[in-house]
Amino acid sequence: MRAWLACLFMLAPTVVLASSCALEGFETFTPPPEPAELCGHASVPGPPAPTPPNDAEPEEQFVVALRVLRLKTDKDGGDLGLDLDRFCSCQGEERSCIPPAGQPEKLSCDKAMGRDNQMPALFNLVELALQVQDLSERYSLFAELGNWGIVFHVSDYNGQLDDSKVRVAWYGSEGTAATPAWDGNDAWPISTSTLENGLPKYFDNDAYVTDGTLVISAPTGGIAVAGGNTRLHINLSSGTITAKILKDDFGRWVLRDGLIAGRIPQIELFRMVQSFRDDTGTPFCTDNIFWGATQDAFCRGLDVQTGPPEPNKPCNAVSFAAGFDADPAQLGMPKDPNPDTMGCPPETDPIASFQMFGCPPPPNP
Repeated sequence: MRAWLACLFMLAPTVVLASSCALEGFETFTPPPEPAELCGHASVPGPPAPTPPNDAEPEEQFVVALRVLRLKTDKDGGDLGLDLDRFCSCQGEERSCIPPAGQPEKLSCDKAMGRDNQMPALFNLVELALQVQDLSERYSLFAELGNWGIVFHVSDYNGQLDDSKVRVAWYGSEGTAATPAWDGNDAWPISTSTLENGLPKYFDNDAYVTDGTLVISAPTGGIAVAGGNTRLHINLSSGTITAKILKDDFGRWVLRDGLIAGRIPQIELFRMVQSFRDDTGTPFCTDNIFWGATQDAFCRGLDVQTGPPEPNKPCNAVSFAAGFDADPAQLGMPKDPNPDTMGCPPETDPIASFQMFGCPPPPNP
C-alpha cells in the first residue's frame, strides 16, 4: 500500500486571510491562451523500459532533507503544479467539474499547460494579511535553520538516468538539535507519527527515474505540519512527488526542482483549520476576525474533484502544489512529536461549523 506525508512547518498562516480581501484579493489574472493554441497538459514523465539490476556496482542509496520551499512559483518564476484533471480549462477545453456558485471565473481557469494549483491565490492573501513580503523565503529560512524538515530516503537506485524501479520512503521531522551544517552529516530526528512498528509508514516501492527525474506516486495521505507549538494537518488525495536527481560539487546526491502536487478535499480544508496551532499554541476558531474570509475562500475556491474528472458534477477539492530542493542529510533517531495544545470549544470549532451550516451563500457581486 502506498501512502504519503510531507511536512510544511509554519505553513499554518494559509488559514489567516484578510477578511476585506475575500476572493477578489486573489492573484492578478492572466488571460488564457486562445483556443487554437495547444495546451500541452503538464504531466510527469512515464516510466522507462525495465532496467536490469546494476551488477557492476552496489545499488545506490541516499538521504536528503528539504532545504528550500517554493509556495507560489518555481525557481524561474513559472507556474507550479501538474495538470491533475487532464483538462485545460479555459484553454480550448471545458472545465473538469462544475465550479461553486459565486466563484470568479478566473479561479476556475487553469494555469499554463493546464496546471491545477489554487494555492498561490491563497498565499497572496496570506502575505497581504500578515504584511509578509515572501512566505517562501521565510519558510525556507526555517528549514535552513533546522526548525522543520521533510526527509527522503532513496534506495535500490541504479545511479543512472533511467531506473524502472526505485524505493523511496519519506518522513516528517520537527527539526535538528542544532543548526544544520548541510554537509551530509546532520541527523534529522524522525517523527514517530511517520513510523509504523518502527518502519516507514510512507513509501513507494515502485518509484522510478526517467531521464534523471524521480517520480513518486502518493495516492493518498496527509501533510503533517509540526514544529514547536505549531501544528497543521492536511489530508490530500491523488498526490505525486517529482524531483531531478543530481550530484552536487562534492559528488553527493541531491534533489532539485522538486514538486509536490495533489488535491485537498473540501472537508479537509476545514479539518486543516481545526488542527491549526500558531507559535503560541493558539487555535484558529470561528470567532477569529479572519474566519469569514477563510470560510469564503474554502467554499468558493474549489477547482478539481478528488477522483477522476466528471464535468457534470460539482468540484469538491482544491488543487495544491509546492516546490522544493533537498540536500544531503542523515536519518536520526525516532522522536515523539510535541503534543497538541487545546483546540477550539465546540461552539467555535471550524469543522463543527462547516458540518452544521455548510457554506454560506456567495457574496453579492
